[in-house]
Amino acid sequence: MLDHALTSFDHVRLPAASMLGDLAKPLNERDQYLHAIQRLSTGTLALTLWILPFLKCAAFIAGRYSQKRTVQQGIRGTRAPILHFRTQQLPVLHAVAQVAVIEAYANWATDEFSNNKSLHPGTRYGLSVILKNVMIFDGQKSLGNLMERSGAQGMYSHNQMATFEALTRATGIAEGEILVLSIRLATELLIKRYEIPQPRNPHCLLAKHEMGVISELKMRQTKIRDHRSHDYNNLILPHCRSMVLAIGQRMAYEAALDAGVDRSLLDLYEAGAIASDPGWYIQNLGITREELAQLESRAADVVLPHLDAHLSGLDIEPFCTAPMLSSGLWQNIVESSTLFTGNSFVSVPGVEREGSKL
Repeated sequence: MLDHALTSFDHVRLPAASMLGDLAKPLNERDQYLHAIQRLSTGTLALTLWILPFLKCAAFIAGRYSQKRTVQQGIRGTRAPILHFRTQQLPVLHAVAQVAVIEAYANWATDEFSNNKSLHPGTRYGLSVILKNVMIFDGQKSLGNLMERSGAQGMYSHNQMATFEALTRATGIAEGEILVLSIRLATELLIKRYEIPQPRNPHCLLAKHEMGVISELKMRQTKIRDHRSHDYNNLILPHCRSMVLAIGQRMAYEAALDAGVDRSLLDLYEAGAIASDPGWYIQNLGITREELAQLESRAADVVLPHLDAHLSGLDIEPFCTAPMLSSGLWQNIVESSTLFTGNSFVSVPGVEREGSKL
């Protein structure tokens, strides 16, 4: 990575040929401006992709840590890995499922973006924003959960996850802040400036959610004068990112299905996507909270026995340097730390008369 810098030049004479574009005033300034910044879409897409190895590394670190760290089960009980507990399993399992699905989605989206020459420029822009939305949403949520489930260890930069989480948040701002990009994309889709690929299986739960969210906003839109009005600002703008996320979750599911991603990982990803907006499914599809909980639990039960293989299959271990992964790596941290010693003696009155309580 390069640090930020402001660079200025004095007394530099540029010939007319150095100008990027025609000197004449364009007939349509908006179209000319969008054409001039079109490479931002490429930057948005490219920069977002590093969230995938972030998630892989964090899932591997937290997964292996959870397998090795043990706790006592009661006063006389045996010691068990913390991965025994569902609260520890779910963040790791969801991260593994997200990696599998998002990787397939990223491959599909980048191929469409780069090689489908028939795409409308707006659609190409839309693909980059939708992918960024999904990866930022899943990345921030999973990285935060994995850090928490790693205890105090997860907060230290040498264990990598805190750095990944900070860089993911930065990615949500760089090359266009994700909320602003989502507002523009959702608005242009609602006013039908262009279209994005539609659901191929409208009966899929995530496709129903996408179509339902868009329909709700279109219904509100019919009562609003235009997309720059006060009512549009209040009633549509706060829901634009949710609309784009719903589109992306459906696209990710379809791409992973086409790529042959393990069905159990697909089911767990679907359960996690539903959990991002459970109220809609309860209100519109009549699914109960209990059914949603069972959907996630059943999917997790199928993935859990194969977690070790899934973690190995991430192919990320050489890049995981977190000391919390092993006692040997931790010992290196201890030995490299500065040692402070002293020769003071502290005597607490009365301590000599007290017997040991251990």
